[in-house]
Amino acid sequence: MRSNDAKERFSMADAYYRKGRYEEALALLDELNAAFPNTANILFPRARCMRRLGRTQEALHICGVLLKHFNDPRAEKLRRAIEKDLATPRLDDTADEPLLPNISLDDILGPPPPPPLPPPPEKFARPDWLSTPVIIVLSVVAALVLITVLAMVTGGGGNSTGATEATQTAASQPEPVFRITEDLNIVLFGWQLSWVGWLVISIVLTTTQYTISLYLTLRTGNKLPNDDLQSDLINIGIMSFIGTLMNTFVPCLGYIGSIIMLRRTYELVFLEFFILFSFYIATCIVAFGLLFLVGLGLAMAAGAA
Repeated sequence: MRSNDAKERFSMADAYYRKGRYEEALALLDELNAAFPNTANILFPRARCMRRLGRTQEALHICGVLLKHFNDPRAEKLRRAIEKDLATPRLDDTADEPLLPNISLDDILGPPPPPPLPPPPEKFARPDWLSTPVIIVLSVVAALVLITVLAMVTGGGGNSTGATEATQTAASQPEPVFRITEDLNIVLFGWQLSWVGWLVISIVLTTTQYTISLYLTLRTGNKLPNDDLQSDLINIGIMSFIGTLMNTFVPCLGYIGSIIMLRRTYELVFLEFFILFSFYIATCIVAFGLLFLVGLGLAMAAGAA
């Protein structure tokens, strides 16, 4: 359909609408809608005709389409009028106003009026998941990692005394895989670190294993606390970190407290605890395998040097 024909048909529909001949006006608008689909300046008059014909549900549907795809403020005004009609029936059914007030025929096939601008975003807005407990836990984890790095730098493989002892031991007898020195430093595959450093590594590793195991368990039972992966991992990571600290520093009571905490927080049943334990065993096997490979690589590197 050419633009001139469309304008002529719209003029006829407008005249029919003014005379109260809504069905004929709607028929012309339907032809225009078939020729120019998804045009806001055609959908809106159709909704007005349907309102006059009592086809309120169809008119409300078109208003919803206009609001969703075009954010047309006219549709919101019309929807309120239709809802008011449903609450209080109209007594006057005359039509003395044009189909598109304040819009010339040259703009019929043009773009709809621009939607209102959204409110400006708040400056320095903090994400919802970055709450105060999350910041505290992340700070503690960062501090533990920093302590581990400092311990490795000061008492690790760069220690000249430890390197000399290792060299003398290697010359006399094979270096054991695991041993504890007189000053309570732990030597694993020839790599020396203080017991504090190994404790931090153990806490971080165990927290990671618990997080993976608990996430897989909750996903298996459709009990994830949120629908967002990031929020779920943060929530489960915090619970796993708390449980790891409890199990590390209060061994017996810590395990009981962890079970109660998981039971009340995620409503786990006996079968799900068994699944959690199975996942944890699997992560332990993977973790020990990775540690063995890393330690073996360090030992080979030290031997080559």
